Amino acid sequence: AISTLTVAPAVIDAVADALGTINGNTGGTTTLSLINSDTLNAVQAVIGSNPGQVKIEGVNLPTGISIANDGKVVVAPNTPAGSY
Repeated sequence: AISTLTVAPAVIDAVADALGTINGNTGGTTTLSLINSDTLNAVQAVIGSNPGQVKIEGVNLPTGISIANDGKVVVAPNTPAGSY
C-alpha cells in the first residue's frame, strides 16, 4: 500500500504594531508586546520554544534598543532620538 501525506505550513499573521513613544533620555519599555496583534494558525501568538509558539529575535538592533523576553521593546536611558 502507498500512503500520501501533505503537511500544510503554519499560517502566521504578523500585524504591524504602533508601540508609541518613549523618551530616549530616560528610557523605558513599551506597554505592548511586538506580538500583541499577531496570530499563528488563527490563534493569538505566544512567545516560547514549544511547538505552536513563536520566537522573537532582534536582528541588527540599534544601540540602546532591545527586546525583552515578553516581546516588549526596551529603550535604554540616553538612547538618541529617532524612529526605530
